[in-house]
Amino acid sequence: ELALQTALKLMPNITGKSQTFRIAPNHLNVYFNYANLLSQDPSRYKESEYYYKTALRVLPDMSEAHMNYGNLLTKMGEFETAQSHFQIAIDKNPDYADAYYNLATTYLRRKDTVNCEKYLRHTLILDSNHIPGLANLANLLMESNNLKSRNEAIVLFKRVIEIDPDNVMALFNLGLLFADENLHKQSEEMFLRTVSANPLHKSALFNLG
Repeated sequence: ELALQTALKLMPNITGKSQTFRIAPNHLNVYFNYANLLSQDPSRYKESEYYYKTALRVLPDMSEAHMNYGNLLTKMGEFETAQSHFQIAIDKNPDYADAYYNLATTYLRRKDTVNCEKYLRHTLILDSNHIPGLANLANLLMESNNLKSRNEAIVLFKRVIEIDPDNVMALFNLGLLFADENLHKQSEEMFLRTVSANPLHKSALFNLG
């Protein structure tokens, strides 16, 4: 942080777009990096927001900055504003799978499962191995009473485990789905693998009896 603060002191004060000619885009990374650092500390969210907004006034087309600012706004509970920044990131970079995923999560936080599913599916179109996208779409589908949706959830959790064999959440939820289908042997295997990956997983231990 001290190094970034020192670098910031060497930068001219940004008051608006008229300053663009004075600051090279790569120098603006100092502002974005400092904002990213501050965004890790809940007590400094407002400071982080200041640096994101200040830099975006000068370089409004930086998709990664809109993405990271959207992440901060999500942490702050400002989901609608976060969505607008994720959408800008997508507009600037239509192949930005993480931006689609983060947009999906804001809809989930707002209880809009229709749009959440829509953007999770688009995430997977762009990146079929996107583990959070696979896992969250599976979680969404497993809550359905629709057999087709629950079967798709099983396929998605299996794919997560193929990529990440010790993914505790996928192992456990797949065990639950197998249990619901009375596939007791497969269910037990998943719970055992859950405990192997996390020996303190209370729910898996409970289901193993």
